[in-house]
Amino acid sequence: MNKRILKQFALFFSFLLVFVNLSFIQPQISSAETLDQAVTIKAIDGDGKNVIDTKAVEINDGDTAWDVLQHVADEIDYDEFDYGIMINGINGINSDWDTYQNFWSFIVNGNSASVGTSAYEVKHGDNILFWLTDDMDANITVTVSAMDGEGNPIIHEESVNVTQNSTAYDAIVQATKKQDVPFDVAVDSTFFTFINNVGDVELAENQWWEFLIDDQSSQVGVLSHQVQPGEHIQLRVQSFNDGSEEEDEDPDNEENDEDENDEKIDEETNENDNNDEKNNEEKPTPEKETPSKKLINQVSKEVDFLANHVVANDLATAFGDEWWVWGLATSGNSVPNSYIKSIEQVVQENEGEFGNVFDLEKVIIALSSSGVDVTNVSGVHLLDKLAEHSGLENPLINAAIFALIAANSGQYEFNEEKENELVQLILESELDGGGWAFFGSKPSADITGMALIALANYKDQPEVKAAIDRAVTYLSNEQASNGGYYDEWNGGYTSETVSQVITGLVAVGVEPTSEPFTKEEGKNLVEHLLEFKTADGLYSHVLGDDESDSFSATPQAFLALSTYKNFVDGEVPPKPIPTEPKEEKPNKNGKVDDTDKTKTPKEENGEEKPPTKKEETDKEKTDNKGDKLPKTATDVFNMFVIGLLVLVVGFVFFMLQRKWKQE
Repeated sequence: MNKRILKQFALFFSFLLVFVNLSFIQPQISSAETLDQAVTIKAIDGDGKNVIDTKAVEINDGDTAWDVLQHVADEIDYDEFDYGIMINGINGINSDWDTYQNFWSFIVNGNSASVGTSAYEVKHGDNILFWLTDDMDANITVTVSAMDGEGNPIIHEESVNVTQNSTAYDAIVQATKKQDVPFDVAVDSTFFTFINNVGDVELAENQWWEFLIDDQSSQVGVLSHQVQPGEHIQLRVQSFNDGSEEEDEDPDNEENDEDENDEKIDEETNENDNNDEKNNEEKPTPEKETPSKKLINQVSKEVDFLANHVVANDLATAFGDEWWVWGLATSGNSVPNSYIKSIEQVVQENEGEFGNVFDLEKVIIALSSSGVDVTNVSGVHLLDKLAEHSGLENPLINAAIFALIAANSGQYEFNEEKENELVQLILESELDGGGWAFFGSKPSADITGMALIALANYKDQPEVKAAIDRAVTYLSNEQASNGGYYDEWNGGYTSETVSQVITGLVAVGVEPTSEPFTKEEGKNLVEHLLEFKTADGLYSHVLGDDESDSFSATPQAFLALSTYKNFVDGEVPPKPIPTEPKEEKPNKNGKVDDTDKTKTPKEENGEEKPPTKKEETDKEKTDNKGDKLPKTATDVFNMFVIGLLVLVVGFVFFMLQRKWKQE
C-alpha cells in the first residue's frame, strides 16, 4: 500500500516539475499523414509573395486543377466561358490586364499548362503553381542528373527549361519525362513531396535519395528549393550504417573500412592528447579534440534534416516558436520574416511589457540569433525592458540563467549592475562539489548545462572559471555508462538533459565527444543524443520511447546538434550589432543621468509649455512622492503559488513518511 502511494506521489511530483519547466517551453505539435493520391499547390503574386502557402491536397480520379484550387482558396474571382474558366483573382489578389498586362498563369511541374484549369486532370505527384505575372516567356535553364549508389547514371545530365519560381522537384519531373525514367514519389499532408525512387534502382532499407545543388547537400527538400539559372540539380543514392554486424565485418566494404580507420586515428589522437587527464580523471580537459569523421557527417545530416523539417512545417514563423527559431538560426538558415513580423506586432501591442520574464528572454535570444537588433524592435529597447523586469528582482535560477544568455546574445550593452547581480546569483547558487539545481541540494545535469551557457562569457573571471571547471568535472563524473544522465523525476534518461549538456560544454569550449565524456559502453554525449532519434527522424523525450516529441525534445536536440556542428567546423554565428547605439549609457545604478531633462520645457518667449496628454497621463500614474507606480503585470504571484504548492506537497509527504515508519 505504501509503495503504491509513493508511486502516485512520484507521478504527481514529476508532473508538477514538468509544469514548472513549461514556463520556458511552448508546444508546437503537428500531425503528418501520407496520402494515397495527392498533389501540391501554391499561389504567388507578382512579387513572389505567397497568396496560398504550399498545401497537399488529396485527389480522386477525374479531379481537375480547378477542383484543387477551389479546395485551398478562400476566394476566387473568375469568368466562365465556353472554352473554360479564366481566373481573375485569388484571395483578393486580382490581375489587371488593361493597366499592368498581368494575368494568373497556370503552371504544372514547372511548365505552363497547355489547357485551362478546368480541363487539366491532375495526377498523383503534380506540383501546381498559380503565378500572377506579366511575362509569358519567363523561363530559366537548369541541369538535372541522378546516380545510384555505385555511381551509375540513372538520369544522364539533362538541361531542362522551367518557368521562374519553379522548384527543384519541377526540374526533376521534366528531366525524367525527357529521358523516360520512372519516377515514384509520396505526398505527405505535412511534409509534402518525397522521392521514393528514380528509375528501377533497388534501394536497401538503409538507403535513400539525397538531394544536392551543385555538389552541395541541400538543407531543404526538393519542393522547397526554388531553382536558379544554371544550377545543377542532383540526386544520389546514399546509405547510412544500420549497425548490423555483417556490415561491420565485411572486408569488402571500403566505406566502413575508412570509417574504422578514421575512428582508430581519432582514438589514438584522443589518447595522446589526454595523457594528463588520465592521471587526473576528475579534471576533464577543456581542449577541443577531433571527433570521428563518421560522427561529424551524421550530425551534419541530422541538422540538415531538422532544418528542412522546420521550414517545411512552418515551425519558426510566429511568437511562441522561439526554440525552433533559435535552432534554425544556429544551423545557418535564415529565419522566416513572418516570425520577426509577429514579434514586432506583439511588441507594438504590449509596448515591450512582457508579463512573463521567460517570454521576454526567449524573444530576445531568438531575435538576436536571427540577426535582429533587439535594442530597437518597433521602437522598443527590449534589453532595457529585461533589466527592469520584476521577474529579475529575486529570480529563479533558470530565469537568471536565460537573462544572461539573452544579454550576451548580441553585441549589446546591458545594465552593468543587473548583469553583475545575475552572475553573482548563479555563482552563489552553486552546490557543493560543483553544478546547479532548480531546487534541492543535488545538482541537475540539465540546469548545470544551462548555467555553463550563461557563464561562458565571463570565464575570464577567476571565480567564474573555477565554477565552470567544477561543473565540467561534475558532468563528467555524473555521466552514466551509456553516455547519458539518469533523473528519476524527469522519467529516466532524457534527451533534453543531454542536449543542454552538449550546448553548455560547447559554450565553454569543451568537446562533448572527448575522453572524459566517453564512458564504458563507448558512447559519448553526441552519440547518446542520436540514440533518441525515432522512426520519423525526430527525437523522443525518454530513451527507448518510439514516439517523437516536438514539444521540447526535438527543438532542443536541433539546437544542440547545430551548436555542436558549428563548434566542430570552427564557426561562430555573428552576433547582431545595434544599428542605433544609445548615446547615453547607464551609470553604475543602471540609470541614465537625465538631470537636464527634468527642467520644465519653455516656449521661445520664456513661458512654460502646456503639458501634453502623454505628460498628463504619466503624471496621473505617479504617487504623491512623484515616483512612478510599479508595474503589476508580473509572474511573481504565479511563481509564489507554485512554490507554495511544492512546499505543501513536500510537507504532506514528510508527514506520511513519519506515519508509515511508526506503523
